Amino acid sequence: MHGHSRKKNVFIYGPQYPLSSEKYCRTRILAKLLSEETEMFRYHSSMFKYEELKRKTARIVLSRECNITNCYTLEASFHGHFDQDRINYEFTETSYQEMGKHLVTSIFEYMSLLEEENKFKRAREAEKKRKRIEKAAA
Repeated sequence: MHGHSRKKNVFIYGPQYPLSSEKYCRTRILAKLLSEETEMFRYHSSMFKYEELKRKTARIVLSRECNITNCYTLEASFHGHFDQDRINYEFTETSYQEMGKHLVTSIFEYMSLLEEENKFKRAREAEKKRKRIEKAAA
């Protein structure tokens, strides 16, 4: 977590993967869930790339050296946030606490999506195995 001195709202800096990688979408889902959870978070302010001057930041080093797919920096502006009507609000202790709750809720939703995906993959693999066994028995 980090404070940002220029941009408004809450957003993330995340890992960079090519569009063809299955990790491309996975790394963006949490940001999308957060943007749907609260107006304090702006998906379009988030960036998913590795800039050369940021190569020694914890999120990039951990992502590369420890092979962590979802390694982010959560940024919160020093200047508050704005809503869909562009009305500005200062961050307060309460709004930071609310943002923490939204983050936890979004992580839970993300983990639930991953569980569903894994169940689907296991069911698909079991079906393929069943068809191979039936074909071999025929």
